[in-house]
Amino acid sequence: MNNNQSNTAVIKMDDEKKIQRIRRLLEILDENLSQSSAVHNALLDNQLAALRISSMDLTLNTSPIHPDIEKKIAFTKNQLREFGTGSIAKCFGDDYMILDPRPSPRIPNGDLLMIDSIPEITGERHKIAPPASSISEYTIDPTAWFLRENPYRRVPLAILMELALQPCGIISAYIGTSLHLPPENNRFRNLDGFIRFTSQPDLSGKTITNHAVLLDAFSSGGMHIQKYAFSLSAGRSKFLEGESTFGYFTSEAMANQSGLGQPVPVVSAGNSSLVEAGNSTGHFALTDFVNFDSSNNEGKNLIITGVKELSADEWFYANHFYQDPVMPGSLGAEAIVQGLWTYFTHSEQARRFKNPVLAFDTHEEPFTWKYRGQVTPQNKQVLYRVEIIKELPTSTETRITAHADFWVDGLHIYSFKNISAVIKEG
Repeated sequence: MNNNQSNTAVIKMDDEKKIQRIRRLLEILDENLSQSSAVHNALLDNQLAALRISSMDLTLNTSPIHPDIEKKIAFTKNQLREFGTGSIAKCFGDDYMILDPRPSPRIPNGDLLMIDSIPEITGERHKIAPPASSISEYTIDPTAWFLRENPYRRVPLAILMELALQPCGIISAYIGTSLHLPPENNRFRNLDGFIRFTSQPDLSGKTITNHAVLLDAFSSGGMHIQKYAFSLSAGRSKFLEGESTFGYFTSEAMANQSGLGQPVPVVSAGNSSLVEAGNSTGHFALTDFVNFDSSNNEGKNLIITGVKELSADEWFYANHFYQDPVMPGSLGAEAIVQGLWTYFTHSEQARRFKNPVLAFDTHEEPFTWKYRGQVTPQNKQVLYRVEIIKELPTSTETRITAHADFWVDGLHIYSFKNISAVIKEG
């Protein structure tokens, strides 16, 4: 192959990457077009038309941070707390003072803040594009609330997700995204992602390091989408990796989402067992009742349905987020895991283990999620439906793989695929 042919091949590969990225963005934007009010639709139509033209010039850059633009600072826990509920400028500097008096995207605070410090963060401020990255750390106290209150006695899925995702919000803020978007685009939301588990370590007492990287950023007419990659390590051992997409939206766009479209399930009266979900306490009391039903889905798979009645003062609203109370999607995933654990403790499999613990693994496909709605203090009830796809007992463990969906007040807002839980002797 001569040089001209080689260059042509590289150009074609680059073009294919551009096309894939544009398709992904248009998919997200088209969903929001269909989920917003008529007034907001008109605005998004204009943004979408401009995007189809401007996106042709976008290029993907996932290379390491170039030394010429690298900047390193240390964010302390106190600075992160300021970002959570206090002065954003006290965390990021005086040029962020414009954000302090108005509603602006924040990170979780209090019991949901899963970062102790950020030893390194890189990127060019006021340039909302790669390259940018961070290294963050969090030490898991063996007496932490999420270990004390968690019945399956390993670090919960919700906490693993928060450890993975929270640094993405730090990077986005650090490069100045909110300084360049219209003030009304102040709802920072996770849209989807995947996680692949590479091992199952016991993380109690360990310091977890997150390496997060901004992969891509799209903007048009005030709408902004960002994609990140991340990996979690304990010491020198990586145990989790994945990618996730986030977006900046107006409060109107979030309030008018119409969800993912599935009707709320009807719990069957036949071949079912209704139990009180009393395994979890405190923060993780995410389900009031769980129903096990083998009569749905043409008898192929067991169906688990869980319900929780909500109050306006649920603990997580104050912690996620300041001036923008919303239930973390990770707690929706955790409610589903709690439902799986309740099923396990009421099954014949539970008798095989004297001291069972539950861990997460990627047996075949990565765990994926999709969020197209939110739970706010105005909502009254959440309901989830879990379908167990595989249940495989061996001499040493039981592996359960499930898909799940989540509704709030009858609106289908979350979808989870390939939740793979491994129950074994502790």
